[in-house]
Amino acid sequence: MKNVTLSTGISHGDIAKLNRFTISVKVQCTNSAEPDKGFETTFSRYEESPSEESFESAKNKYTDDILNLTIEDIYKKAFVNW
Repeated sequence: MKNVTLSTGISHGDIAKLNRFTISVKVQCTNSAEPDKGFETTFSRYEESPSEESFESAKNKYTDDILNLTIEDIYKKAFVNW
């Protein structure tokens, strides 16, 4: 996993309305049979949560879903040309 962050979106009056919980994964895929089909990409997914929700709560709530979607993205990228 490359990065896990919780960022804040600021609204009028400098009060955050939403937090964004983001997971990024950097993948290097090497295709020894066809080297031009290899890739190195960072995949990122996020979920937004109310600003009152803590980082730990967001992590517990969203990590599994975000990772499942990220795995699907990686799989699609790796096997799209098969």
